[in-house]
Amino acid sequence: MKKFLALLLLSTAVHAQQPKAGQLYQSVQADLNGDGKPEKIGLVAYGHFPAGFFGRLKVWDSSGKLLWQAPAVKTPQDAYAFGNWEYGSSTIEWVGGNDLISAKPQSDVRPTTYKRFRWTGTAYVPNGVGYLLSNDNSDTYTWTKPFEWDGMKPLNWIVSLAKGQQDSNVMAAHGDQYLSGSAELQPTATGFQVTRWLKKLTAN
Repeated sequence: MKKFLALLLLSTAVHAQQPKAGQLYQSVQADLNGDGKPEKIGLVAYGHFPAGFFGRLKVWDSSGKLLWQAPAVKTPQDAYAFGNWEYGSSTIEWVGGNDLISAKPQSDVRPTTYKRFRWTGTAYVPNGVGYLLSNDNSDTYTWTKPFEWDGMKPLNWIVSLAKGQQDSNVMAAHGDQYLSGSAELQPTATGFQVTRWLKKLTAN
């Protein structure tokens, strides 16, 4: 339980207006090396274009020294692509232990495709992509390999972790009916477990 409460102390700030080049526009804190002093993980804006910008993932130690930065990329399809585009955004959604979770931008209603990264001690490396699904309509959401969804098969998925475990957005689709809610989540070895529903799944 102590680990879960510690994760809730993450401080995230995303600027409402488009950030300037070189501006840190989102940051969280997490103890990556276990020394009791939190490192800062953040996104710095670059590569602006008419409809948005890219964000470069960086890590600083507790004294403010830059420990690592992701390569600067030019396409939203790259694993290290963070930022804002006309069809969606990709931010730091969740950090816990050695894991960092983001999401690929999307503009339609379908399961969120999450990008996963693992901290090696010196860098965040891509660790695959997946959905967070509850196939049996339980409160357990498991990492699942992405697949083509027909929009009709009943599915429950986690839409967003952006507000932290205290208010994670969940959605369910059953035929042409869509339900939404929010819940507290506890990370598990295979995904996330609902510990408390803040808003039960109800029809939109």
